[in-house]
Amino acid sequence: MKKRLLIIFAPLIIFSTLFVGIRSAFASDVYIVSSPTFFIQSGQFYQYKIAAKSVNNYQISYTFPSLPTWLSFNSSNAILSGSTASAGRYTINVVANDNHGATDEQSYYLYVTAPQTQTNTPTPSEQPTAQITQTSVPTTKQSPTLVNTSPTIVNAKLTVVSLSPSDNSTLTDTSPLIKAVIRTDFPFDKKNFSVYLDNIYTTPQISLASTSANNGLFDNTFTFQAHNLADGLHNVSLAMVRPDGITLNQNWSFKIIKTTPAQISAFTTSIKNFILSHLIIFGALLAILLIFIVIIVKLIRQGAKISQQKESTPA
Repeated sequence: MKKRLLIIFAPLIIFSTLFVGIRSAFASDVYIVSSPTFFIQSGQFYQYKIAAKSVNNYQISYTFPSLPTWLSFNSSNAILSGSTASAGRYTINVVANDNHGATDEQSYYLYVTAPQTQTNTPTPSEQPTAQITQTSVPTTKQSPTLVNTSPTIVNAKLTVVSLSPSDNSTLTDTSPLIKAVIRTDFPFDKKNFSVYLDNIYTTPQISLASTSANNGLFDNTFTFQAHNLADGLHNVSLAMVRPDGITLNQNWSFKIIKTTPAQISAFTTSIKNFILSHLIIFGALLAILLIFIVIIVKLIRQGAKISQQKESTPA
């Protein structure tokens, strides 16, 4: 009876295990979809809320192989925060784990710059009034006129007209054309403009153009052709220095996935349908194989018994 049950249920158990293993191997994946800030001033509070997605909606945890000591991570809300008075470049590595073997890593530099100092010309102090005699003519001493030599600022903030690829988008093309149109109160040139792709300086490779817009503003367009980018998150960081010395920054990110979750899901579905459609055939073949193994084992045992009987029979 036990052997009959083994012959019947063994194929089903084997194929069920095979199907679960294939689905787990192909469907488990996690992606970091948030984008950090790359530039802050010393003393400024830094905060980055990390967000990641799991294909199977598994619970995600985070680790930090490289993290400055002044930053701390709150696992309850996935916020990385802190502040420092020391200017410099800090390396941050974030690893998301879905606890089913899938991980995604985000690595970037955080630039902490010294705060801008503004020097104002002090107003000359009034001189003490001299004693006046009857023969003196009183005079009035006037303060000198202060002239503001700073450039006139039309628009203190930049305006993003368009970004391509768009922020937090997902691509399958590993060589995308990166393009942005930024509207500011001053025209860009390569002396006051820099671009970083994944923390790599790419300004010499960009194409840059500025055209006049309304109200004395400028639409600054830059394009950069990326090549053979790897799977994962990619960060673009623009740094623009205004005529008054203030640096304006614009950051965004996009994800490249050569094999999308939809393609993975379609592949696992096709495997499932193939197994289900051929389950009876495979089960029958496995049942025949098991029966054949059982017969071979019985024959071996019977042969061993016959040998023992011949040895024990007196001549």
